[in-house]
Amino acid sequence: DLEHVSGGIGRSAFYDPRNYFWAKQPLTDRGTVRLAEHVWAGIRAILFGPKKVLVTDLDDTLWGGVVGELGPLGIELGEGAAGEAFRDFQRCLKDLSRRGCLLAACSKNNPEDARAPFAENPEMVLTLEDFAAFEASWEPKERGLAKIADSLRLGLQDFVFFDNDPAERERVRIALPEVEVVEVPPDPSEYVRALQEGLWFESLGLTEEDRQRSGHYRAEFGRRAMQDRCETVDDYLRGLAMIGDVGRIRDDDFNRVVQLIGKTNQFNLTSRRHGAETVRNMLAEPGAIGLAMRMADRFGDHGLIAVILAVPDCPSRTALRVDTWLMSCRVIGRTAEQFLFNRLLDRTRELKYASLIGEYVPTRKNRLVEELYPSLGFVRVGQSGDTIRYELDSNRARPQPTFLEAGKLRP
Repeated sequence: DLEHVSGGIGRSAFYDPRNYFWAKQPLTDRGTVRLAEHVWAGIRAILFGPKKVLVTDLDDTLWGGVVGELGPLGIELGEGAAGEAFRDFQRCLKDLSRRGCLLAACSKNNPEDARAPFAENPEMVLTLEDFAAFEASWEPKERGLAKIADSLRLGLQDFVFFDNDPAERERVRIALPEVEVVEVPPDPSEYVRALQEGLWFESLGLTEEDRQRSGHYRAEFGRRAMQDRCETVDDYLRGLAMIGDVGRIRDDDFNRVVQLIGKTNQFNLTSRRHGAETVRNMLAEPGAIGLAMRMADRFGDHGLIAVILAVPDCPSRTALRVDTWLMSCRVIGRTAEQFLFNRLLDRTRELKYASLIGEYVPTRKNRLVEELYPSLGFVRVGQSGDTIRYELDSNRARPQPTFLEAGKLRP
């Protein structure tokens, strides 16, 4: 609402009564710009979702001074105006982490010096466990950001970079133009305002999956370490001891399902961005199937990671058409899609559908799944516009091999 938007600059700077009487425009020029920024943030959240990663420097950013020179107890943190401001900034980052933003550190530092304050300084608000990635070296910052993106398996377009050094910020802007770079003010008391003004982390809603996101990525590091120790991919997949739980889309799944539909790009067969009302209407259609899949392994619970929405194919209604099939990129390559397909096939047969219709709409980002339907036994039957149609005889289809075992992951 307008009261919320005006709060950052004050009512007197936001409203102009004279403008209202002359042009029926109640806002100042500055107020109009600020309102436009909030409107765009809302549109951006609908179309693309919030940014996923905040990468922060350490020295003179999370604390005052250089830890390599002052030591973990000599840095400015907690006492005095500047020290309190650094703690307040850390609280802001902690809150972002709780809301699902991934925190990452990128510092030109000796690794042991960079980590020392988290272990030894009692004034620290953040802990090492709050960070999904931690890059401390003497390499250029753009290389550090690229390493973080690779370790998290996320695109740099999802990154926001916060560094107190203007030269480092400019270097990242030039080398990595897809990264949003915060213009950090010199006074640490302004850090929180500078970060919040960008509105990069605005979202339409907060789900339990968002709150658990940092934990998911920390568990992923454990999985990769185990993968490095295994001689074959099959040994690695068996060692994960994966459990899959597929069921109907319940009310407590709904917000997460809509969120996944709105933002999943890579493993997304059609990339159709259905809103909440459309999803409800599809689920209410007689003969429709809505499946949500949860997954866990020895390292932790992935949460709700895949969705299928399927409706009767018109006009005959003897076939079931898969309108939406998407899956989180963090479980790609672990045979979760085969496990979900087997449950879809079971449900298709229960409802007496003669065949399954699969649709693939190619995009710049979903080439990963262009051969999914053929790999499951579907046969290409035609194309309309960009939509390629496949069909599978549900009675002749065979279950796919998978390394997941069925289990119960829902309360």
